[in-house]
Amino acid sequence: MILAYGFNHAEAARSFKESVRQDPNCASCYWGLAYVLGPIYNSKMKNEVLPETQEAHSNARMHANKCSPKENALIIWTNIITTWQLSFKNFRVNFLNIFKDVFVWNIAYTAFIHNLL
Repeated sequence: MILAYGFNHAEAARSFKESVRQDPNCASCYWGLAYVLGPIYNSKMKNEVLPETQEAHSNARMHANKCSPKENALIIWTNIITTWQLSFKNFRVNFLNIFKDVFVWNIAYTAFIHNLL
């Protein structure tokens, strides 16, 4: 996660892939991979990593029963955010609607994280 927080997503992805290789039942490893491959606010998600991101989300959800409630919630939320952000790639929407939706989602995300902690 330090690599991801330092915006070195390519190296973070390699690290999470190695973690998955060493422990294929680790939901948090799959979550981390999906997190670093998914959309971030500094750049758009690359189309070529979409299948790998979706597979990582699927594997994280499949192994989520071994996680703490907080980890499980982060897996669910990251999947929701990725799906939501990808929907904007597929439709042409005017800026005001996007801004309004982003504002609502930011409020929901803040409440979600606040309740999680």
